[in-house]
Amino acid sequence: MAVVVTFCVAFVIIDLVACAPWPSEGGNWVAPSFIDRCGRISVPLITAAAYVSVFTDFYILLIPLRRIPGLGLSLKRKIGVSLIFLTGLLATGAGLTNLIIRQNKKVFDGSDFTWTIVPVYATSLAELNVGLICLSLPVIFVLFVGRFTTLSKSVRS
Repeated sequence: MAVVVTFCVAFVIIDLVACAPWPSEGGNWVAPSFIDRCGRISVPLITAAAYVSVFTDFYILLIPLRRIPGLGLSLKRKIGVSLIFLTGLLATGAGLTNLIIRQNKKVFDGSDFTWTIVPVYATSLAELNVGLICLSLPVIFVLFVGRFTTLSKSVRS
């Protein structure tokens, strides 16, 4: 957590300093020097954030997976718990896809930025939404198991 928080704070500070108009630019958000400076710094900074995100995704995914063999559960339950955690690979895969897309420098082309950046935004949103779905899986799993158990009992009777 300390690494992630430290990186995020440093990222925000660097981004604020780099991508805010300096007094020498007269506070002008469309000054050519501002746009050039922010563009030169923001693309590598955001790409570095994608690298850190993928690294931390894999690391956070491996933390619980290393502990599962030591749990006092049956093999079937251990496999089930492992599969729930392994769904996090979908979010990690979306983050890795985002990083691969960012390696194409045409994505950051300023001539039609709103169109060329769409794959980056799409994979970023996919990573966030899949992460939220993975976070909800334990609760969803319990709800479905309860309903299927009730359904199977009523079918048997």
